[in-house]
Amino acid sequence: SYGRALEQNRGLRHHRQHQHRVQPRLRAAAAAALVKAIAYLAQNGKVDTNKIRFHYAGNGIDELREIMSQYKIAEILEDHGYLPKNKISILQRNSDLFVVLSWNTQKEQGVLTGKFYEGIRAKKPILSLIAGNVPNSELYQLNQKYSYGFCYEVCQEEQQFDALCAYILN
Repeated sequence: SYGRALEQNRGLRHHRQHQHRVQPRLRAAAAAALVKAIAYLAQNGKVDTNKIRFHYAGNGIDELREIMSQYKIAEILEDHGYLPKNKISILQRNSDLFVVLSWNTQKEQGVLTGKFYEGIRAKKPILSLIAGNVPNSELYQLNQKYSYGFCYEVCQEEQQFDALCAYILN
C-alpha cells in the first residue's frame, strides 16, 4: 500500500532531501531519457504529441526546453514557472503521471527527492528517471519492491529503453 510504504521509507534518506538540489547536468540527462522516448514513439506513430503535455514547475526549464527542441517536441512543454505549494498540489492532482528526476553516481548514491514522496501521497503512477553511472538506485529498488510505477536508469539504457517506451504507452 502507498501509505505503508511511505511510512516505512520516510526516514531512508530524508535528511538528504534538503541537502541536495538536483544538479542541472544530471537533471537534464534524466529528463532527456523521457524526451527521447516520447520523440521515438511519436516518430514511429505510436503517440500523438498533440495529446501530450509535460507540465513543469520550478527552475531548470531552459535545459528541458533545449532538450525538447533537439528532439523536436518542444510544443508539449508547459512552463508554469515557480508556483506556490497549493497550486503545485492542484497541478499534480490533475496530472496522469508523476515524473521524478534524480541521480545515482559514484559520489552521491541513494538520492531520494521529496518529489518521490509527493508522488506516493498523490497516489499517482510515478515515473522515476535516474541519471548517473551507478545502477540499482534506491528509487529503483523501492519501485521494484512496491511497484509505484516505473524506474528508468540512464546507465541501463540498453536494457530499459524498450520498457520505458512500453510504460509510456500504457
